Amino acid sequence: MFDRHPLFFLLLLVSIPAHSATDPLDLVGFRQLQKQYGSVLPDGADIVVMHVEAAKGEVDHDRNPSTPKRPRYFPGPVNKQLSGKSIRDMTGHSFRANSAHARGTAKYFYGNTGSMVPGVSSIDMYSGTHWLAKGFLWAGSREHVPEISAARVASYSWTATGSNSMLNADTLGRVDWLVESDELIHVVGMANAKKSKSPLLGSAYNVISVGVSSGNHATGTHALMIPYAGDRPRPHIVVPISTTSDATAVVASAATLLVALGHSRADLSTDPVMRFTNSRAGNKVFNAERSEVIKAVLMAGADRQTNNPRKYEIDDYRIKARNATDNGLDRRFGAGQLNILHSYRMLVQGEQNSAEDQPTSKGRIESIGFDYDPAFVGKDGNKATASYFFSSGDSAVTLTASLVWNYRKIELPDRLMPCQMTLSLYQQTDKPTRVAYSDGLTDTTQNLWVELQSHSNYRVQVDRLNKGEDPCDYALAWYTGHSSQ
Repeated sequence: MFDRHPLFFLLLLVSIPAHSATDPLDLVGFRQLQKQYGSVLPDGADIVVMHVEAAKGEVDHDRNPSTPKRPRYFPGPVNKQLSGKSIRDMTGHSFRANSAHARGTAKYFYGNTGSMVPGVSSIDMYSGTHWLAKGFLWAGSREHVPEISAARVASYSWTATGSNSMLNADTLGRVDWLVESDELIHVVGMANAKKSKSPLLGSAYNVISVGVSSGNHATGTHALMIPYAGDRPRPHIVVPISTTSDATAVVASAATLLVALGHSRADLSTDPVMRFTNSRAGNKVFNAERSEVIKAVLMAGADRQTNNPRKYEIDDYRIKARNATDNGLDRRFGAGQLNILHSYRMLVQGEQNSAEDQPTSKGRIESIGFDYDPAFVGKDGNKATASYFFSSGDSAVTLTASLVWNYRKIELPDRLMPCQMTLSLYQQTDKPTRVAYSDGLTDTTQNLWVELQSHSNYRVQVDRLNKGEDPCDYALAWYTGHSSQ
């Protein structure tokens, strides 16, 4: 299904109603999370979200040939999943044409029983073409920046392409600017087909791109104008469900749950210099709910090996060289399959600072956790390295770690500021030995997945390669203990 616009062509990612007895929220760890944390789990009630849908056809609402048909993009009619929700039609049609696709993705994103955040009740709803143009993003405009929104997480279960490469690059730049400037987390679907001609929105740097655990989706980015290089690793994460539409909504729901946790627990953010920022909408965004942190804990928490039904099993992660990327991911599955239990545990453990940021702690970290560094500067001998120290226990365990930073578009439409960082693991002996590293230089994540020896001391190290005056910020998340995953 598609949605046309003079400048954009949108392709709907098909959503197939689930008839399987297998619960996708069980496979991604949410049911276990519910059992462990029970009533203390945030339900998202205080979080505003954005739901952007490509229209699934049109409807003649008044049988009047002189009036235009209305696009189908609204998640109606109200059912048990949507009861009690305030869904604002930001596209503003007087007649709301309902879409089964939108209703299906709404179930997994903020549904009352189908999502991880049943308390979400404030939803801004857009049609995709309206959102891309004058409705919100203002793609291609030299006069307008994107609109201001109080939403913290946005979900896009569609792909698109603009009329030319310049428009595509401008669209991606605006999305990256929104994520960095407003902390508006964008969760975007990859195409269901393994080959796709649609660079939007998966080719942006700062989004969380989503595929399915079967691997039946497009991979990699499209080569556009600088800085949007092709063949950067995509997706970032996968979900054991039939289509990328529904998978995207599941990850958006997980991101909203984590944002709700980080927002409700100011004590989780402990950086000695900066513990929060403010968006253009006036949102107070704590470190534990920043876009880089949410992306990092989702990626570090993901399962590299799974125990799914046979159709969705991941059992050959990075085994073949052609699937192993320079930044520690698998070309097909990204960081692996969403595991919200792991991600939640990392976030609730709280921010843990590097030795360079908090010398009194000597950089000692727990076996799981995260850090956000707001100003990683490396000029004239200033901080260009961040060090984190930990010890393994009585048995061999696996460390997964993800370093995430945003590609910074300082001003629209032109000024760009790239950061380059690497991630390494050292075994601390009399002569420390580097035992693993991630140094891909084309994207904005570095990732480790490595077996640790028992009774050993280790150092995780972040290095900034371009030692400019402009500070870069990053998030680091880590998880140890699940030796088989």
